[in-house]
Amino acid sequence: MQAVTTLERCRELVRAAFPWLDAGHIEPLGAGWDCTAFVVDGRLVFRFPRRAEVVAALAVEVALLAELGPSLPLPVPRPDHVAPSALDFRWPFAGYPLLPGVPLDPSALDDAATERVANELGGFLSALHRFPTDRAAELGVPVYTPEAWVARTAELWRGAQPLVVEGLGVERARSLDAGWETRLGNPALMDFRPVLVHGDLALEHVLVEPRSGAVSGVIDFGDAMVADPALDYAGFPESFARRVLRASGEREDAAFWARRALCVQAAPLHAVLAGVELGRDELLAQGLERLARQEGSHQG
Repeated sequence: MQAVTTLERCRELVRAAFPWLDAGHIEPLGAGWDCTAFVVDGRLVFRFPRRAEVVAALAVEVALLAELGPSLPLPVPRPDHVAPSALDFRWPFAGYPLLPGVPLDPSALDDAATERVANELGGFLSALHRFPTDRAAELGVPVYTPEAWVARTAELWRGAQPLVVEGLGVERARSLDAGWETRLGNPALMDFRPVLVHGDLALEHVLVEPRSGAVSGVIDFGDAMVADPALDYAGFPESFARRVLRASGEREDAAFWARRALCVQAAPLHAVLAGVELGRDELLAQGLERLARQEGSHQG
């Protein structure tokens, strides 16, 4: 099925599913790996799956946010316009009230603002990670034991290996393989209690008010899972991640930082595999470039 990529197609589907909405003004918001998003009438965000594999995850995200939102200290999307399909578009799509703000940029904040934002995000992660994991599983959220989590990362590397050989050459792939073998053999990687995590808490998914710098919302829960809490700190620069972790009151030790480092190092593997799966050469190239830097770091 063809993804929704134009303003007119978005307008057509929204009006068909929700005829009481005017949908007179449509703006593109962004196209991620999984969904394309539009702002409708300046107040609603509608997200449309880009491929069939995303459909089930979107349904889980909608169900999870309905229960999760009230327990969190920061605003998150609250999908209140959910369509099972519309016209000839047979995939579900969902809309929620637009959360204001711009993506977080810690480098643009002074020290006082950085501390305030870190405290807000620390409280957010503390609450998120306390959500009952059994209920998350009932809602369809993927669950990883520590052993399964490390195995997942090992599988990511094995899946990316042939692409690394093709893109970087045999010798460099061998060097990277040696580095990954060392990392994955660290027993500290399984030293955690699985919790509900956002799964993709990058800076662009944290919104802040332009003037005050206060956090105005956290978006994009499509990768939520029960897994290693360190994953939710991997999308932040390390110095900022340390401030957020201190504010959260969560356990901090050498094992935590080893696990966070693994999550950071695994990010290019996702880009490599997604680049091929989605036919996006720029993602593949970015992932290979970041892996090449890992090789240099390992050799050093």
